[in-house]
Amino acid sequence: LSVGLLSAAEPVRQSPFPDSGTVVRVADGDTVTIRFADGVERRVRLIGVDAPEMDDPREEVAWRAFLSRRFAFHHLYRRDVRLSYGFAVLDEYGRVLAYVWSPEGELFNESIIRLGFASAFLKYPFREDFQKRFRAAAAAARKENRGFWRTEDPEVIPVSEARAHLGE
Repeated sequence: LSVGLLSAAEPVRQSPFPDSGTVVRVADGDTVTIRFADGVERRVRLIGVDAPEMDDPREEVAWRAFLSRRFAFHHLYRRDVRLSYGFAVLDEYGRVLAYVWSPEGELFNESIIRLGFASAFLKYPFREDFQKRFRAAAAAARKENRGFWRTEDPEVIPVSEARAHLGE
């Protein structure tokens, strides 16, 4: 699964998987299912992202898992995304390892960390430039009390205005 650290200048191993598809399922904040153009669906694990597990029996963790999944669902479900790959193609569970890019060109792996709905997962090596970005995103989320790091009660939004705040 792992080889030495890659620097940003080193070439990335070619993947046998396509570089785009549609998100058809969101399992949790770090795992989605993507349907590729040939109709094949594969589970994709977001490189460098650690979100709480949906089946955790602890209430606080289960709540965070729900929020993380909802965040990913809102931003990815039924959307066409672009994928780029690291030097490891599959994890030990057979999931494709990838960076997921929104149609707007935003790296979702970094966004979910920056907005506080997942942590940077640095256990396995991946691109050093992305490691630095993910660490900075995690630090910013904590410093700015975003997502899971929020220390005060959230702002109460009237039902009539809720639609304008979807995804926040």
